Amino acid sequence: MFGADLVSISITIGSIYALMAVGLTLTLAVLKLPNLAHAELITVGAYSFVVLIDFFSVNALFAFLVAAVIGALFAVVGEIFVYRPLNSRKASRYILILASFAFGLIVRNSLYIWAANYNILFLQNLISNDVVFVFGGLSFNRLASWIIPVTISMIVFVHLLLNRTLVGKSMRSMESNIVLSRISGVNTKRITLITWAIVGSLTGLGGAFWSIQTQVHPEMGFDVLLDVFAIVVLAGLTSFYGTLVGSYVISFSENLFMGYLNSAYGISLAYQPIIPFVVIIVVLLVRPSGLQKTGSTNGLLQYLRSMLRRSGSSAI
Repeated sequence: MFGADLVSISITIGSIYALMAVGLTLTLAVLKLPNLAHAELITVGAYSFVVLIDFFSVNALFAFLVAAVIGALFAVVGEIFVYRPLNSRKASRYILILASFAFGLIVRNSLYIWAANYNILFLQNLISNDVVFVFGGLSFNRLASWIIPVTISMIVFVHLLLNRTLVGKSMRSMESNIVLSRISGVNTKRITLITWAIVGSLTGLGGAFWSIQTQVHPEMGFDVLLDVFAIVVLAGLTSFYGTLVGSYVISFSENLFMGYLNSAYGISLAYQPIIPFVVIIVVLLVRPSGLQKTGSTNGLLQYLRSMLRRSGSSAI
């Protein structure tokens, strides 16, 4: 299939990617942590939503809110019981990354045990996803009619949060220099908790929407994690606006571009999962700063070097 349908699909999936990727961008920018447990925030949001819809027949809006709350809860639990104690011991960035991986595995395997006990290892969302409107020759299904306005609202919310609120200004201060922020009177522990809550809620909500697009199982978040990392690498790791653009670039590449290659040259759609790998390698080789505006073309490399220096200076 190639044409208008793939354009609407690309817009829809790009909007879901944006919800899932913005959270990872915030953890990188504000908390300086490449959170490998981000995948599980997607999964718990998806499971929360589908279980409520399939087995309790609750209102979809309520189920979305619960998915966001559950995502926020798991993110805050990780901060309180894993990352904060390690930070208090001045653990290196390497240790924190390993801890995030371990925390993610704990959550994932707990989901496996819970889902196996209730025979829900694999779930299909029962919400119908029929076409609900046509605009400009593009057909949009129920998922698109929900995710597009939600993503627009998320963009407005995060923009106003970062630019018009004291919390947002504190987050930007921590992004620039967390030590100086602490000296200046910023309650970094409180801002960190708020950041994790926002990250978890947006990611859990993204997982809920993703559950309408694909089958739900304990590794579904991990399956899409590479796409999310490709987006933030393309964005330059810490750029909120770059993440938004990168989400649609990856989505259109995976769907419209691959659809064109399949239609014109017979290239199998099975190659679609290669796209994120290609994007990561090309960005690192050609423009390490990604879509982010920097005074140097080595923005991404400088970020990684600064992270490594910070890890080395605080190694335990």
